[in-house]
Amino acid sequence: MHRSTGRLFGTLVALAALAFAPLSSAQNSTGHVDPHVQSTGLAQNGIDDFFPPVALALGLGGHASLHCIVALDGSGDCTISSETPANMGFGAAALALSRQMRFAPATENGQPVAGGVDDVNIDFPNQNRDKNPISPALVAIARPSAGQPTANGRALVDCTVRTDKHLDCGVEAEAPAGAGVGDFALHRLLNTWRPDGPAARPYSIYRIPVEVLVQQGDQRPIAPSMFSQRPTQDEMNAAYPWSNGASFASGHVVLLCTIQAEGRLACTVMEEHPNGVGFGDAAIRISSRFVVAADQIGRPGIAVGDKFMMPITFTQHPAAPPPPQPQQAQPAPH
Repeated sequence: MHRSTGRLFGTLVALAALAFAPLSSAQNSTGHVDPHVQSTGLAQNGIDDFFPPVALALGLGGHASLHCIVALDGSGDCTISSETPANMGFGAAALALSRQMRFAPATENGQPVAGGVDDVNIDFPNQNRDKNPISPALVAIARPSAGQPTANGRALVDCTVRTDKHLDCGVEAEAPAGAGVGDFALHRLLNTWRPDGPAARPYSIYRIPVEVLVQQGDQRPIAPSMFSQRPTQDEMNAAYPWSNGASFASGHVVLLCTIQAEGRLACTVMEEHPNGVGFGDAAIRISSRFVVAADQIGRPGIAVGDKFMMPITFTQHPAAPPPPQPQQAQPAPH
């Protein structure tokens, strides 16, 4: 995943479910070789034993850098250089992990020496991140020019809200690969999209699909539909919850849907406005009319098992039947 936060971390090299990157370990002209991590000392559960519990519950990954002075016996006396995001425990977790590490000490002309310094980057990838639901897709239009995507495509961008309300975003997947789709989607999203509402608290995670379309000439391109089948207006009208006495001009529902075999959906209600008058139940019923197109399955964020948020709006339509009127009481016979 390539990430963008306005700053760059050092290259991370995967090692036993972590990423370690010694900043210098090459032999120089004086015969000195810097120390480096030789063993992580991780148990079978790996990094899970050290992952900060609050960050894990929030679905948040992180990064920490340590500055370690290496002794002759291979132990390291480490301090925290930096951690991202701050105050989530990643620095302390990295420090605890460093006590399990064994280092190869520095050498001078082939002889081990004490006091060598190793700067170690540790990446904590959250394995639960992909369980966060996928937001509705955005569309980004590109012009055919240098530095722009060379083909239409789709990217799945995931973003974490930082404490300063800025975004830490990266490309989770892109198709086609190598056409610049992911970089363009990431750049456009960082410059045009901001989370809103109560869910936009620090450390919230958003997974946002971006349809990237290359415009040729003056004709604005149209994004491909995710669905091969969707409810008709007549079916939407029939699903309107008149029987529950709904007298509102419109109702809005957000469903959390899981893509199943053959493109069918299994949905539950995430949000419903107004609440308690039947719009949520109506949305669940109408969701059975959606079918994901076969040629969309396998694109970023559109795989069997993926969970995504689907907004549905019900509007009173002129062709819809009027709400049932209460019957007038009949006078008792004399």
